Amino acid sequence: MTLRKSILAQLGLMILSVVYSVVYSAILPDRVPTHWNIHGQVDGYGSKWLPLLMGPCLVAMVLVFTLILPALSPKGFRMDRFGRTYAYVFLLCSVLMAALHALIVQGAAGSSIAINQALLAVVFLFFALFGNVMGKVKRNFYVGVRTPWTLASEDVWDATHKSAARLWFWGGLVGVLLAIVGTPLAIMIALLLGMAFWPVAESYMIYRRMEGGA
Repeated sequence: MTLRKSILAQLGLMILSVVYSVVYSAILPDRVPTHWNIHGQVDGYGSKWLPLLMGPCLVAMVLVFTLILPALSPKGFRMDRFGRTYAYVFLLCSVLMAALHALIVQGAAGSSIAINQALLAVVFLFFALFGNVMGKVKRNFYVGVRTPWTLASEDVWDATHKSAARLWFWGGLVGVLLAIVGTPLAIMIALLLGMAFWPVAESYMIYRRMEGGA
């Protein structure tokens, strides 16, 4: 995917999110559910404008980052080394924001969906799709597993991301299935945290093995 196509698609998502919010602004009451506990029960209320504005703003923020980060990257860490993957990943981030927005608004509207499980299913799917291309992400300051050890060595970066790609892809698919079958929320959150933090620890171990002589 080219950067231009990614930007155009993100603009489309932002417009759709705005239209979605405008439609629901006439439907939602002034105060709506804004938070759900671990059992999926509503435990917080707020203005309807919080969920309505959040999605479009987040999609717009991702779009701005898509545009400016390549210009901010120093030499040796340029985004054009993996330009198509960069464009895809940031479109994926915009899709994630738009999908979360749609689900949160549905929850605020009183939909019967299990909001917590639906949100986690979307996040796990994001991990799986990101993991599918993560091995193509080259060393940079903004995308991927950015630790002192991966940034210090191209070899450590590549090895860490190849391993994390497998973890995120398969872990993400497992997480989606767990959400579909109604697995307890604590188990899914534990899996998600493990997927997020294991590559950080592994990057240090890979660095020690490859660079530290251990």
